[in-house]
Amino acid sequence: MSKYMTRTMGDDAFFGSIFAVHAISMISAVVISTILASKLASYTSIVIGSMIGIIGTFIMFQDANYTAIVIFVVFVSFGEGILSPRLLDYVVSIAPEGAEGTYLALF
Repeated sequence: MSKYMTRTMGDDAFFGSIFAVHAISMISAVVISTILASKLASYTSIVIGSMIGIIGTFIMFQDANYTAIVIFVVFVSFGEGILSPRLLDYVVSIAPEGAEGTYLALF
């Protein structure tokens, strides 16, 4: 993201602030993901998280300004925060008994 912002916004791009937005969004998404974990199956959470992350990409197609970049980072962070914890859970659930470690290592 920092190289993209430097190319499109110049050398004085505020990519450090964008990283802060990512961290705050991830923390918020993990809280939401924890609440959803008891209500949704792992696969459903993975699909929802992926779709939320994809929405952010379409926003970046429109324009390269700070507003679009912040919206992109928020959507991708929320998607990742919902997807990541349940993805590991899903990998463990499809692994044969005794091979969970191997599946996680290959993942």
